[in-house]
Amino acid sequence: MRFIKKNKLYVLFLLISIHLFAQKKENIDDIDLLLENLGINEYVNLAEQYNIKWIQPQHEKKFKNHFIKVRSIYMKDIKIFIQKKYKKEEIDFILKFYSSEVGKKMINKNSLYLKTVMNAQNNWAEHFEEISSNLTMGKYQTKP
Repeated sequence: MRFIKKNKLYVLFLLISIHLFAQKKENIDDIDLLLENLGINEYVNLAEQYNIKWIQPQHEKKFKNHFIKVRSIYMKDIKIFIQKKYKKEEIDFILKFYSSEVGKKMINKNSLYLKTVMNAQNNWAEHFEEISSNLTMGKYQTKP
């Protein structure tokens, strides 16, 4: 009798574990889809394309290998953040939004938006570098 109770507990534990694993796998798939809808992969691709311009050809392979490692860490961190901050129902709701007409329009416009933001950030960084250099060189100070 005791053996049967242990087996029942073991089977129950096993079934619960399988169910939780399936839910977690489904949740990870949902998070991957959410990241795709948000354009996170495209944003990272644009960042890579922008930064590769600054790399000398002989260092391009080294840069790409390092970028791949960093990208993996970045994506993992985003997934963990989403898992911690959003319940499964909330992720489902967000995904439902992205399957709506407005959501689809947002996805289609997202690529243009990301490119615009990246260009604006790059322009700002270049101009800020010039301003910073002028500050360092004392160009905004009155000479005695």
